[in-house]
Amino acid sequence: MRRAMLYTTLTLMILSIWYTAFRLHAHFGTVSFWVYQVAIVFIVIGCFYLFFIAARRPTPFLRAVNIFGGYILMFFAYLNLFLVIANVVVLISSLPTLLVGQITLFLAFAITSIGAILGNMIVVRETTIKIPNLKNELCIMQITDAHIGLLYGREYLAGIVNKINAHNPDFIVITGDLTEGKAAVKTC
Repeated sequence: MRRAMLYTTLTLMILSIWYTAFRLHAHFGTVSFWVYQVAIVFIVIGCFYLFFIAARRPTPFLRAVNIFGGYILMFFAYLNLFLVIANVVVLISSLPTLLVGQITLFLAFAITSIGAILGNMIVVRETTIKIPNLKNELCIMQITDAHIGLLYGREYLAGIVNKINAHNPDFIVITGDLTEGKAAVKTC
């Protein structure tokens, strides 16, 4: 089962690299198709290699590089999605291929940037739930996907604790990934 999943993942990765290089060449055509292909392969493999290195030796520099590599991979994922949409737009409209390619790159970059900004914010959403026959009002806080560990450390956790304490909750519920990597198994 694991081997089949690995082969499927590798096949999808190879196809997406080929498709991205093919579409970028079709939209911009400034260099050979193989130049796009090799550049994308080096970028994708480089990002995965940096993830592996940063997980083994978590220094502040490697943490930053790891985060940047994650953004590059998300850009690649959005670029793949938007290139499929751009291909359809070019086929059904008379828009210039270069313009559609430029819009595609801009959208992939913009959405990756917005995701990077919003993904690093601690968000508190308040919801009121009416429960019949509840005698006292309760404040319940849910924490999800904090991912304390390789990328986010004590300062980030302190920010979460401060936000929680400001609401003085009666209960705290932790769902999702509180820790990651070695922090998930590290003993105090």
